[in-house]
Amino acid sequence: MPSPNLYRLILLLALCCYLGAAQELSTVSTKHPEQIAGRWEATTSNGVEGIGIEISTSSKGPIGSERERFDSQDVNIRVYTRDDGKETWGYFAARYRATPASFDKILVDGHSFDLFDGRHLRVHCAEFSGLKQFDLEIVLLPRSDKWMGTWSRPGKYEYVTLARPEPADNAKLNRFVGRWVGEPGPNSPNSSDRTTLNIRQSADGVITGSLDHASSWTDFRSGEVHNDRYDGQLLNIESATDTTLILRTNSAAAPIDQYRATLSPDGAMLTGSWSVSGGGGKPAAPDQFRRSPSTMIPQSPSR
Repeated sequence: MPSPNLYRLILLLALCCYLGAAQELSTVSTKHPEQIAGRWEATTSNGVEGIGIEISTSSKGPIGSERERFDSQDVNIRVYTRDDGKETWGYFAARYRATPASFDKILVDGHSFDLFDGRHLRVHCAEFSGLKQFDLEIVLLPRSDKWMGTWSRPGKYEYVTLARPEPADNAKLNRFVGRWVGEPGPNSPNSSDRTTLNIRQSADGVITGSLDHASSWTDFRSGEVHNDRYDGQLLNIESATDTTLILRTNSAAAPIDQYRATLSPDGAMLTGSWSVSGGGGKPAAPDQFRRSPSTMIPQSPSR
């Protein structure tokens, strides 16, 4: 176990490597929201603990190209603790960017706050929403696809490494786990719309999901492409049996969207329909998803 000073040095070095890029950003925390959005978690002495990052972005230019220019971005961070399948959580809106001084001088006045610059996350939580008081300070290490840092509570200082949810060794993998790409259809007529459904299985066996959606349109006067992106929209998995999946959006205020789908016999397709409760129109999301080949689950041989 590294000493606290050594661990802090690692965090500072990681932050300094990216400080130049962070200073170029103003209202935008990250130019690659697709890389950090969604869930990251670890198994600690308190159970499974993690963060869920939801990012709403407005940009111009072809998505993913060097010509894409970011106009604005909103980041919401859902911090959660899960024990025996029961999840306790709270949301933090990341409106203030972290700075080098954040490591050494944070004014704590009894209120919760968070600081985020796309690679460095600092959250102080005074007790609320069922969450006990804690301090979370982590830095993203892109090459290893992990966050490293500390998750401490009064009287306890704990080192953590957060990674994408993964099943426990030798655990039976749920058939819906994988990356699912939306296919054009009657409910997604715009060929420039992109939707990806990500379903993951955690070390405690819990199945979770998130949705990435991007829509684009062209200003015919200027010829410029405008994009609206939502990465990492967290979903609740209500049911995931052998052949049927039911999931819904996670919102306390907005209408709840629910998706009911059936898995094809070969495990390659999800086909279903979306419905909405609490008012509002049907979501502009595809009814059919195709599993990414890299996440195919081997089928049991027929007998």
